[in-house]
Amino acid sequence: DVIMGYYTKNLEEKDNASGWLYGGDASLAQSKFNFDVSAVFAQMERNISEKINILANVRKETNKLKYYGKAMAFDWGVENYVNLEPVAFKIFHKLLGGKFALQYFLNDDVNMYGSISRGYKAGGVNQHPFLAAENRPFDPEFMTNFEIGLRCYVENSTMHFSAFSGKREDQQVSISSQQQEGDPNSFIFYNANATNGSLSGLELDGTFRLNSKLTFSGSLGLLQSHVDAFTFESDSGVTTILGNRETAYAPKYSFNLALNYKGKDGFFFTLELSGKD
Repeated sequence: DVIMGYYTKNLEEKDNASGWLYGGDASLAQSKFNFDVSAVFAQMERNISEKINILANVRKETNKLKYYGKAMAFDWGVENYVNLEPVAFKIFHKLLGGKFALQYFLNDDVNMYGSISRGYKAGGVNQHPFLAAENRPFDPEFMTNFEIGLRCYVENSTMHFSAFSGKREDQQVSISSQQQEGDPNSFIFYNANATNGSLSGLELDGTFRLNSKLTFSGSLGLLQSHVDAFTFESDSGVTTILGNRETAYAPKYSFNLALNYKGKDGFFFTLELSGKD
């Protein structure tokens, strides 16, 4: 009924690169990236009656990020490589997430559930050597999600339906700005924290076994998303307002239909149709 644990990871990555780097701002680059994670977690699952099951978990994480990079650019004036300003940065974050879920069994084949959960995405560091120091780090993003759903399992078919609504805090976005006054060549894309955002949607998927060899499956997803308006300095003394729109890479709909054949002699095939906004 109860699980407790400790998790640790120590990642070291080294890179040696040459070519068209950082949008052409560098020709040679070396970097070393260390990412250390430690976390404690616990989960409890219990039947409080014949029809009701509860699940609760929590995870507390600490991560440390250390980055050092140096780069060289080819200067055509002196026809040689020149060193760019090295990048050295450290980040330390504490993160907390968890979930509470309640499951109700209508019968042996059908159950309903509801859950509230809080997840997170780690922060990081932008590596571009010409990026201003205040734009180099970005913080973690947190999300609180509410979900209700229905699952059905019968002899020849399965079906799962869910509806969800989530709130994003300190949402990570990709933006761009001019880093040096009077120098349009210092226009750089980088990751930053915007503001809050939201998303909600419906999901439906299922399978139906037509006979011992043929199975039909399908899924449908509908999604609404929004990033609140936020401001940032796009140029020296110039404030730009972005957001107040849909989230990038968040299709309003997606679907999938498939017919699967599997014979006793090992021959099989799949016919599939999928689409996305």
